[in-house]
Amino acid sequence: MTKKSPFLVGITGGVGAGKSLICKILNTLGVPIYSSDGRAKELMNNNEDLKKKIINNFGIESYKNNKIDNQFLSDKIFENTSYRLNINSLVHPFVKEDFHFWIKKNSNNDYLVKESALIIESESYKELDFLIYVSAEKSTRIKRVLERDPGRNEDDIVKIIKTQMNDKKAINFCDEVIENNENNLLLPKVLKIHKKILKKSNNFK
Repeated sequence: MTKKSPFLVGITGGVGAGKSLICKILNTLGVPIYSSDGRAKELMNNNEDLKKKIINNFGIESYKNNKIDNQFLSDKIFENTSYRLNINSLVHPFVKEDFHFWIKKNSNNDYLVKESALIIESESYKELDFLIYVSAEKSTRIKRVLERDPGRNEDDIVKIIKTQMNDKKAINFCDEVIENNENNLLLPKVLKIHKKILKKSNNFK
């Protein structure tokens, strides 16, 4: 992986695997977290250049009350691969630029974390120094998403899972794997990896 300063860590995994929970634990330890999904939504709502590109490609129906219509876009991109690739190609350059700006603002930290489900597919892992993959059983993932997002049904979640890279293939790109199933103790694993990364980041300087 190409080295940058400061030490950059990626956390990736499929929907419902528990990436955000691991990031919350790291954040309580003082590690800054860049949420790619969260920032992408903000940029889609507030960046006028990006909004124009989305409207030009997907129509004015993409926005409702000047905010991105998530349901409209989800229905399109999870039914049609070309639509999904198209929206990713529009949004990713803006997220990449935003991420680099965020790195500069937080460069005094031991290490920084980028959370994204598409780190591998977008090839943004190439600019990171360490990559963590979060996995969980399919049934557990579906249950978690249903609990946090009552607007979705099981069929919706299965469609999303099918569009994402499978665990076996994704793990080949990663330095660490965290299994985050119901019967796994998560905190000790995260603390162990945190210490490992701190050691690596100190050697990196």
